[in-house]
Amino acid sequence: MLSSLASSFLLKNPRFLIFSHSSLRLSEPNGLHGEDALPRPSLSAMHAEIKSKSFKINNMAIIKQKFDIGGMHCGACAAGIQMYLSNTDGVKNAFVDYDKKVGEFEYDDEKIKAEAIVKAVEEVGYTAKPAAN
Repeated sequence: MLSSLASSFLLKNPRFLIFSHSSLRLSEPNGLHGEDALPRPSLSAMHAEIKSKSFKINNMAIIKQKFDIGGMHCGACAAGIQMYLSNTDGVKNAFVDYDKKVGEFEYDDEKIKAEAIVKAVEEVGYTAKPAAN
């Protein structure tokens, strides 16, 4: 099963994966193959790009960053923060873990900065700061 980061990357990429028996190959949405197909990166290059903390999708610089979240009292608090940030312009993905008191956000740093994410968390009544690691 693909991680949410990989799924997000593949959904926004004009190419899609086709699984057949024991092989994995990239195919163009228009069905073209070989010389007629658009040039595409190798699977290892795509994998390295997906695993990196910062990569570009459609010329957007996507940052994946963790924040320490304070003031949560229950899982509903985490869900509220996650919902609010998910609907914030520039935030591509949001996940808040109540047990660990950590939020992980993927965002377009050309549209929103880490400071704005901290302010957005504070707007809903909690504290946030970039995590140490």
